[in-house]
Amino acid sequence: MNLDKMEDAINSLHANTVESLSRIAELSETEPVLVENIAAKLSPKAQQELILLVRSEMCPDGVDGIPRPRPIQLKRLAVWYGLPMVGFGFCDNVIMILAGDYMDSTLCVSLGTSTLFAAALGNIVSDVGGVGLGGVIEDLGNKFGMKHHGLTHPQLSLKISLVTKYVGIALGVTLGCVVGMFPLLIPDSWKPWVVPDDRRQKNELFGEAAPAS
Repeated sequence: MNLDKMEDAINSLHANTVESLSRIAELSETEPVLVENIAAKLSPKAQQELILLVRSEMCPDGVDGIPRPRPIQLKRLAVWYGLPMVGFGFCDNVIMILAGDYMDSTLCVSLGTSTLFAAALGNIVSDVGGVGLGGVIEDLGNKFGMKHHGLTHPQLSLKISLVTKYVGIALGVTLGCVVGMFPLLIPDSWKPWVVPDDRRQKNELFGEAAPAS
């Protein structure tokens, strides 16, 4: 009978422990300060045992004692760095194309410079605009409900984390730049500035109908 009571007590303790750990996992995303307070109240021995248990159960194949990131963490890492790059690539290409086109039709005509000069000026404007919009783009990304990856600094230094991070950045900026090329589809007749005749003739060669005079 005593053995049955002991088994029931162990099962109850196990269930309570699982519930407590699950609750802590939820709080780690919404109330990280509260989790830090809980950890601070644990004895050094309990903290060390908890660290060893987490490492052995979640990351048996860690590198140099650093826990291996979970797949969901790597996914969030790629989105965390890639999503803002979509906005950056979009704004960069849109501003560069519009600014370069405007300068090619106005300033370059007056100075007699080449289209490459206009492209260089447009790139300067887009880069300056990207710096100014950087914080705004990141804030918009946070409003999309991006969840933090939860990786520690040692985990971020792992090769798999670095590859995931830069692949996310590369895919994000590529997607943003491709979408940001839409100003190329705007007909010359819709632009608020006057397009020189030689530019109109080039557009006709590429199949764009010339605007009515």
